[in-house]
Order: sequence, then C-alpha cells, then structure tokens
Amino acid sequence: APVITLLGDANVSHEAGFAYHDANATWTDIVDGSGGIVGVGEVNESLPGIYFIDFDYTDSSGNAANTVTRKVTVFNTDPHDLRIVESLEVRENEPIESLVGRLIASDANGNELSYHLVAGEGNASNDLFTLDPNGTLRTATVFDYETNASSYAIRVQARDEYNGSVEGKDRKSTRLNSSHQIISYAVFCL
Repeated sequence: APVITLLGDANVSHEAGFAYHDANATWTDIVDGSGGIVGVGEVNESLPGIYFIDFDYTDSSGNAANTVTRKVTVFNTDPHDLRIVESLEVRENEPIESLVGRLIASDANGNELSYHLVAGEGNASNDLFTLDPNGTLRTATVFDYETNASSYAIRVQARDEYNGSVEGKDRKSTRLNSSHQIISYAVFCL
C-alpha cells in the first residue's frame, strides 16, 4: 500500500487574520512511484478554531494508503498596547458628553476593536464617564471644582470580535488652573 508523509508538522498553530498555506504531503508506492498530494479540507484563517486537512492516495492497483490528517489551530492574539492618544482634559462646568480624550489599542490580527468601561480594580469613577465603542471618552456629569473630587479612576477594556481583550486602569489627577478650568492628565497603568 502507498505511504503518505506530511510535509511540515502534523499539528500547526496559525494566527487568525493571515493567509494560511498548507505544506501538503507526499506519497510513495512500490507500484506507482512517488508524488505530491494536496490535502482536502478548509482552514478559515479569519475565524479562530480547529480545522483538519486530510491526505489520501490510492495507487493504480486500488491499494489505498492510510489517511493522514493535519490539525490546524487558528488562534486569536489578544489586543495589546492600550494607550491614550490625546491628553485627557476635563474643563469645569462643561455639559455632559463633553470630550475628555481618546484611547486606542493595537491588534496583531487586524480585528476591529471596541472599547468599554468595565468593572474591576481601578473603576471607582467609571460612572462619571462614558466611553464610545471607538475609544472616545466623554463626561457623564458636569464637573465642578468646588464639588467634585480632584482624582478619578476608570478601568477600560479594548475587545476584539473574538472577545480577546486588554484592560487598563487610568488614574487621572486633576487640578484647577488660573482660568478656573479643571485640567486632567493621566498615568495609564496596564
């Protein structure tokens, strides 16, 4: 009977979002000689999961080789590098939904990211802000120097379509400048 030999590993890990090219296999047989085989099966390189590619060969005398299978695990890399794009600034007595700043993260797979305020350590002031899915941070209250705290903590999560995520805590310190505006600057802790 023919013998099938995989080219490359039997178990392959492949990062989602990048084209997958299988190494294929070869067959050898005392009747027909040798040759190459292209496997049967599909790998959806944009969808994390486990995929199988089967390699079969039957020689001219009807002798079938044992099927050889390659397992391809498509994995998602979590987003990373959550950071502030613009300095975060809150002005005193501005209306609700005033722009505070913008956050972004990177995703090795090229997935679209959405941004969320989440529960956890460092979320004490989440209720004072809103975060648009595109990473735009806005006020959810009117800030007043005489009545508001001078320090705020929020917890932010950037999440991709496969629920891979990165989180960060943002502790914003504020101070009143000479023109009675509350100015915020941030140190981002990941």
